[in-house]
Amino acid sequence: MYGLRTRLRSPEQLPLRRYDLYDIAYLAGGHVRVADTVAVALAEGGRIRVLPEGRLAVVALRRRHPVEAAALDIISGRGWRDIDSLRWRFETDPRLTAIAERLRHDGLIRDCSLPLPRRRRLIIRRTRAGRRLLHQLRLQPPADALASGPNAMAVALYGTTCMPDRQLREDIFVPFSPARSRTKESQPRLGGTPHAPYGRGSMYGAGANFDIWHGQR
Repeated sequence: MYGLRTRLRSPEQLPLRRYDLYDIAYLAGGHVRVADTVAVALAEGGRIRVLPEGRLAVVALRRRHPVEAAALDIISGRGWRDIDSLRWRFETDPRLTAIAERLRHDGLIRDCSLPLPRRRRLIIRRTRAGRRLLHQLRLQPPADALASGPNAMAVALYGTTCMPDRQLREDIFVPFSPARSRTKESQPRLGGTPHAPYGRGSMYGAGANFDIWHGQR
């Protein structure tokens, strides 16, 4: 799947079958979309379950893909694990950055920096070829060899709002937890200052169709 070595920029030169579920998710929405997609795929396949208040728990440590291995490693760790903590940990996981490198190699995404006070923030943007290929993938969704149902590919291509299984979406992405006690790992911090979580109403968690997203810190 990843054996082509020449840099290909035209989407007509890039066969749709070249990209798997998690490649497509990254192209559509970066590491946050990959985290959402893998959580749904693992839940559909019975390898994780969703507990009250959105907590994720491992049922079976069957790893069929590096992204799934990353997710299961995170969810099986100590402390509170929910979709927000999975999204946060995915931002710098090398198994996710490997996907980004492949997509850069194929000319589908590129980096740019966003000037912020006292620092610069890396932003990943789809190229024209990336936008055209994503359009093709949405018109002709490839066969999903990784997930056990239709929800994961829907999340990868369009975001969580397009999941056919509305109950599963609510369980994972919109739990009601006003009094929830959370560990430090489920409250991402940037430069020592708490910032808004990725999910539940944020532009990334909502599955909106943006051409840019945050990259590595």
